[in-house]
Parts: sequence; structure tokens; C-alpha cells
Amino acid sequence: MLLIEKVIKLLDDFHYEAFRQYLKNVSKRSYYPLVLVDSIDRDLMVKQDPTKLCKEVYDETSDKARKKFNQLTHHTFKMTSFLAQNYPDYLLPNINRIQRLINTGKVKEALLIADLLLEVCLKVEDYQTERKLLQIQSQLNHLFESTYYSIKQQERMLEILGYETDFLAITNYYFKHLGSTPKLAKDEADKHADFFKQYLKHPITSIRLISTYYYYFTFYLTKDERFYQKDKYELIINLENELQKYDYIIFPYFTHCLHVVRLLKVYYLMHQLDQKSLIKETEILLDAKDTPLYLKTLINLPEMFSLAIQSSHYIDNYMKGFRHDREELIPVEVTKKLAFLKERCQAFLANSFIEERYTIRYINLIIIYAAYLICGDKKEVREAVDSLESMMLTYQQISFYPLLDTVYSILTVGYFCLKEYDKVEEVFKRYRKVTKNKVVIPENDQTIHGFYYTSKWLETSRKQYAQKFNLILEEAQKANLNRTHKILKELATYFKLPIVFEKP
Repeated sequence: MLLIEKVIKLLDDFHYEAFRQYLKNVSKRSYYPLVLVDSIDRDLMVKQDPTKLCKEVYDETSDKARKKFNQLTHHTFKMTSFLAQNYPDYLLPNINRIQRLINTGKVKEALLIADLLLEVCLKVEDYQTERKLLQIQSQLNHLFESTYYSIKQQERMLEILGYETDFLAITNYYFKHLGSTPKLAKDEADKHADFFKQYLKHPITSIRLISTYYYYFTFYLTKDERFYQKDKYELIINLENELQKYDYIIFPYFTHCLHVVRLLKVYYLMHQLDQKSLIKETEILLDAKDTPLYLKTLINLPEMFSLAIQSSHYIDNYMKGFRHDREELIPVEVTKKLAFLKERCQAFLANSFIEERYTIRYINLIIIYAAYLICGDKKEVREAVDSLESMMLTYQQISFYPLLDTVYSILTVGYFCLKEYDKVEEVFKRYRKVTKNKVVIPENDQTIHGFYYTSKWLETSRKQYAQKFNLILEEAQKANLNRTHKILKELATYFKLPIVFEKP
């Protein structure tokens, strides 16, 4: 019996329908896996001939078709990763099923399910279900006076308890020492990393992978420079590949770490200033089809961080609302990507759970969404400034000071693009009053001043504003604020501001 056939026979109605629906929706390439699953008889007592299954799927049984069929069965089994990530207890209902069959006198069927279940549990490392199954089998063998097998199953249960203890020790150490500590001393990196290091060659895949993840994550949390070493990055690349290779392995619910591993790659690339690779990785984070369902219903921090990074990229390169030729400068592909990113933001903003439970992050999402809107046409720019003004009024009792300069930066640029220069001046005064000249992010501060001085120069043509603009441009260049310098230089060129300072 094929492994995927055993899995299908073990699925209850809910998990079967969930898996089947996933195969229908995941991609066009899922056509053959869906045909295969539909061709498998879920009746426990029916054992199907692989050759006949191949005939049903490909309508032929040639050597080439058989080779494709073997690949298909393996691929379809790997697609049970959907169940492993979203319903890690999908095999557990079979314990009750076995009990019901025995209680109603269907012992033969119960024993068959037990045999199938054990094989699948071993493959996917579902130790909780396996341990419960072994308890039943051990007692049965004791009743059948098969003492040898009963003892072997008891020994296997002890072995499994050891694995479960190891996994719990790893997660418990993380929560106790790393998960809830706001500030971690750099000199503690080795102590924490060494704890996880002892499990890096564990024979159990899930334990080896989770310990590798925490090992690497420790260097990031302790702000240790070794996090940015090439060998550590290669370690995280290998971990990502293994997580994808063994994506059908059972982890406890909420411990799926592939998404966070990809986020660690993003942190590394940010430090390396590898903008091209950075944007590519953030796009993968947003477009990943293997995102667990619970991240979509609770909060998906890696995706939110991805949206934030990409918003900066698009503002730096495609914020052209102050130009009359804006539409000619924005490629169609960029317009499509912006539309996708705005849709992702809207999906997050529609989640009331995030607003209630993670209010500051929700506020940040509004700001990120406004950043994408500011790259759009006049209608979208208007929506951006209106949404930020409304947000500041709605959440005026909540302190989000670290985000304020970003808010005022977008508002300044937005009102400037709308040619509402009186509003630009009003925002500038509000910004100075609220921040009391304390700069959080220099790029935002320079942007606010640069656009404000440009608006005053356009209104009055007074040289003093051109001179002040030049000072801002000089400061940006001296401080290597290349992104801001690029935007301000384009602003000055487009509106013909006299630039008296410019290094070659």
C-alpha cells in the first residue's frame, strides 16, 4: 500500500476535506495530486493496485507514466505539510477510531488501522499519537500473551518520552531565558547558544531543526556580531532548505518556524546592505504559499516586517506624486506590485484581533499602508493623509512616539504632492512642537525639512528657504543619508531650486 494511500485512509472527514480543498486551491500544478487523492478508496479494507491507480491518474501504465506516478505519490505525500503545519494532530482521531472498532468487535479493522497509523507516525514524527497508539498495542499484546512485543512497545514509549522531554527542554529554555527578556546581555550569547548547540545533531529531525533555529536566533537576540558572519548565514540557509525538505514533519501547534527563519535572512541582508536580495526575500515572505493558517488569523509579524521594508523601498524609488509626469515614470510592473502590497495591508487592517490585541502594531500598519498610498496618484495620496490624520485623532491617548516622525514625514510629502502648502506648514509646526527637535530617524527629519523649505520657496521665492534647503541637502550628504539625498536632489532639480552646495 502506498504511503499517501495510508494517509488518506487515516484521515477523518474534516481533515480529508481540508486537505482536498488545499490541493484544489494551492496551484494549477495540484491537478494531478487532486486526481490521485480522488482515486484513492478511503475504505480501510480496500487495498488498491498501484498500477491501476497509475492508470486512473495518467490513463496509461507505460514506464514513463509509472515513473511520473512514483514521483507524484511522493510529491502528494509531501503536500501533507499543509496538515502538519495547520492541523498537527490530524492523525490523533485514529486513536478514538481504534477504540470504537475494538469496542464494537471489529478487532481486525482496528489492528489494521494500528499498523497503518504506526508507519505514518514514524514517517512524520507524530510522537504524541504514536505514544498513545503504543499504549493500546502494548496492552493488547499483554492480553494476547505476547510479552516480548509488549515490552518492546513499552521501551519505545520511554524512548518517545525522552524525545518529547528534549523538545520541551529546548522550548522551555527559550521562553525562560530568551523569549520574555526585553534586553539580553551580549556576553550571554555563548551560554545560551551552547545550550541549543548540544541538540544540533539530534537523531530526531524536529528536535534538530528547532534547536538549530534557536541557536541561530540567539545571536540575533543578543545582538552578537557573529549573527552577521557568513558561516552563520549559511547555517540559516541550510536550515531553511531542511525545513522545506521535511515540511511534512509534525511540530507542536504554533511552532512552525520557516517564516521566522526567512525573516532572519532579511535581518542579515539589511545589515549587508544587499538591497536587491533584501527586496527579493521580503517578497518571498509575502507570497509564500506555505504560510500557516494561524498566522493569517492572529498576527503575522514576519509579513508585517516585510511590508515595512518594502514600503521604504517604494517610497525611495517611486514616490513621484509631486511630478506632473508621475504616471510615465512608474512601470506597469511596479503599479501591480503596489496594488498587491496595498491589498495585503488592507487584509491586516481588516483584522480586528490585531487592532485590539496589538494596537501599536496596528497603528504601524496604518502608517505602512499610507506609505504605499503616497506612491500612488492624487486620489491615493489624499487617502494617505486622511487615514493618518484620522489615526492620530483616534489613537491620541496612545503613545507611539517612535513612529511620529514617520507619520509627519508622510503627511508632509502628501500635502506637498497635493499642493496644499498651508497644510505642509501646519504639519511642520506640529512636528516641531511634538518632537521638541528630538530626531528619531534622521532620514524622516531631513525629508520633513526639505519638503517644507521647498513649499515655502515655491510660495514666496525667498532665497532664505533655498539656503535652508541647501543646508539640509548638505547635511544629508555629509551624514551619508543617501536615500534622503536622492529624493531631495530630485525635488530641487524638478522645481529648479538653486543648489549652491553639491559635492561631486
